Amino acid sequence: MRVSQALAMRANSCLRILGGAAVAAMAVGCGSHGPAVRPTAGPTPSPSSAAQLQLPIAAYEFSAAQSQEEQYVKQRLVQACMATYGFSYLPELSSSTITNGVQILQEFNSRRYGVSDGAAARSYGYHIPAWAAGSGQPGLKAQFSRAELLVLDGPATGPGTRSASGSQSPASGQGTKLPTGGCEGRANSELLAAGINDQSRGNGGGASALAEDIEGQAFAQTQSDHRVLAVYTAWSECMRQHGYDYSTPFKAAADPQWNMSVPPTQTEIQTAEADVSCKFRTNLLGITYAVESDYENAAIAKNALALAQLKSQVAAQAKKLEYLLARYGG
Repeated sequence: MRVSQALAMRANSCLRILGGAAVAAMAVGCGSHGPAVRPTAGPTPSPSSAAQLQLPIAAYEFSAAQSQEEQYVKQRLVQACMATYGFSYLPELSSSTITNGVQILQEFNSRRYGVSDGAAARSYGYHIPAWAAGSGQPGLKAQFSRAELLVLDGPATGPGTRSASGSQSPASGQGTKLPTGGCEGRANSELLAAGINDQSRGNGGGASALAEDIEGQAFAQTQSDHRVLAVYTAWSECMRQHGYDYSTPFKAAADPQWNMSVPPTQTEIQTAEADVSCKFRTNLLGITYAVESDYENAAIAKNALALAQLKSQVAAQAKKLEYLLARYGG
């Protein structure tokens, strides 16, 4: 269970964190500074799920698989470190967690424009499935003892506390000094020494600060674009024909009558099914994606030099990641 919780927590990066119910608000919060760019219209696809779509900025980020591979290698390094202090950390960790992590990210990504997959709507309504949300269990670190947390994170630092560097291990009979930042800190240092620098790519989810900025700003601009507002109006009229009154898919997903702490009601499921049906009828997914891609492409052109350097950096780190995965993949 601990591995699935860790994967779910890692899925909670900026535009994925809350799924369709709060993507719009999160995107605005992650937006960039600077003047808006006027996009040039591009091709409009007709997808059956937003998970089938890949935005242009993805070319400058780690893929979902690479992001999960990086996190898997890190967890392997943490696991080895914890073992030296007598603790078993994520004993169920295996290479299958990479596949599971990718599936979780895909589930969140499929809700970029609200729930978009018909099968998911039939099964979960607007809920995030338990396997993607951590099964509703306590947080990963809440399951660790105080001694385990001390080794994992290192002692607290700040006024009135001891520095983590050189602290004694709590493991019986060990007497080994703790690394700065605990085993998490050691794993990060080992990745950095090997040439994998997630800080250079932003929040560790595979994106640089610049790429995140472009992605967030493009999404925010998309939500006020006349083409998207028009398709929202068409979608809303379609929903009204089914007996529902929502101005946007995000309003439908965030309806306070949906209780996310209990299984979805039949009313919620029926609403979500109508939502997806209206998205397909109006091609809301394809139009919104096309508009967002237009804004991203304009921003990419504006930042061509910096992004070319970023692309080379990401490619170099991907090569180093392949080596680390072969070494620690186990």
